[in-house]
Amino acid sequence: MYLVTGSSFAALSFQFMRAKRTISRIIAETTVAVWSTLQSLFMPSPNEAKWSHNAERYLKLLNLPSCIAATDGKHIHVKCSPKCGSLYFNHKGYFLVVLLACADANALFTTIHVRDFGKNSDGSMFTASTLGKMLETEGPYILCPASLPTGDSGETSPHYLVADEASPLKVNLMRPYARRMLINKRPIFNYRLSHAQKSVECAF
Repeated sequence: MYLVTGSSFAALSFQFMRAKRTISRIIAETTVAVWSTLQSLFMPSPNEAKWSHNAERYLKLLNLPSCIAATDGKHIHVKCSPKCGSLYFNHKGYFLVVLLACADANALFTTIHVRDFGKNSDGSMFTASTLGKMLETEGPYILCPASLPTGDSGETSPHYLVADEASPLKVNLMRPYARRMLINKRPIFNYRLSHAQKSVECAF
């Protein structure tokens, strides 16, 4: 009921005639059980085969070589308890948590991270996430660099995720050029990345 309607603990307590503390414990245990049971079926941890398949789809659908996912974050407004302090407080004046997610070329979620506090910046959130840490430690080894579709030049490119301007630039994390630096062919580059970024935006 809670996951479907988002009803408050008070409303559920009245409806099922159970204490709010009991309702809170039941919901916590149920959500853990749901995730433990269904995660491997509907959102398994990405592996080399999955990354390789994603890269093939991005190349086929968007003509973007070596891309394995698009990542973005969404702010979710929350009502915090008096004991949470400023952890979830955003500089815009409200409380929130951040849903950080990756999607493939078909606009389907592949990984999610919902543990970040509202006070953190988008860039620091990605770096501190499970996926960000994996890229930091294992990034060069996610997949072997792929040959670029430019003929017989022999040039290769590391596989990467596409992110927005708020994200840090890394070997395996591609972000667009800042608007003040758009010269020569950089607007075309930004357009191509923006087109790929839409896959995660459509997933949301």
